Amino acid sequence: MRIDDTAIILYKRTGYQFKNVSLLRTALTHSSYDHKINYQRLEFLGDGILHAIVCDLVYNLNPIIDEGVMSRIYAKFVNSPTLASIARTIDLGQLLLLEKSEEAANGRDNQRNLENAMEALIGAVYLDSGYDATYNLVKRLWSGLLAEPIAILERRDYKSILQEWSQKYVKTLPIYTILGREGPAHAPMFTIQCSVTTSQFKDLYGIEGTEEDSHPIVDRLHASIPVTDFSSIHHGGGAIGGRDGLVSYTATAQGMSKKEAEQRVAEAVINLIRSDGRLEGT
Repeated sequence: MRIDDTAIILYKRTGYQFKNVSLLRTALTHSSYDHKINYQRLEFLGDGILHAIVCDLVYNLNPIIDEGVMSRIYAKFVNSPTLASIARTIDLGQLLLLEKSEEAANGRDNQRNLENAMEALIGAVYLDSGYDATYNLVKRLWSGLLAEPIAILERRDYKSILQEWSQKYVKTLPIYTILGREGPAHAPMFTIQCSVTTSQFKDLYGIEGTEEDSHPIVDRLHASIPVTDFSSIHHGGGAIGGRDGLVSYTATAQGMSKKEAEQRVAEAVINLIRSDGRLEGT
């Protein structure tokens, strides 16, 4: 494909039109294709420019969030999975110039290649049109993340939070079960179920409990587990059940990796526990 045609395709996907298409060609050239002229230098430049722009975007995202929250959101915006994901939304991998062996090794969907090419593209736009044009491009491409609620952007290690809380206060561990794995080997979709079952809620908030009663289990839940809207959990679902004095909290969720699915399902279980009237003294 001619580089001019590639520039037109990329314009339709990103809204940015290159003036100097040689910069674009360099930004799309993997080192396997050309050992001397490739995207590595532009990647270095784009990394720095991207970080400055993302700092600006995160700073102006919400005037009340503190430095710690900003740092966590910033880290999510510039990490490797995010960069690769955004590169996939514009199908950047299909435009890369790769040596045949690299392409045969699934180089067009390789996370590291996509991350590097995304940074190189940002560096090329900066050299082509300056900071403002690059800022506008990043803002467009990151618009999905920018529109997410702060609670979702600041996603924590929910699996660890749920495990620590369960061990300490209900004396049992969450059980994770892989229900399915679909899709190609390089891009699988995992479906995972998580359950927390305990009899201790009956003891704490059964016949002898009152609304005035307090217990560290509730205090811990409210102090250390952030409130998130259960409806915002992507690909998730859950249920609360009880039998023979036991209370079971079960949810399922999907993710592009086992770790991502586990984080999502742990968050879903946390929201189920928080939503249960037993924990509100009702």
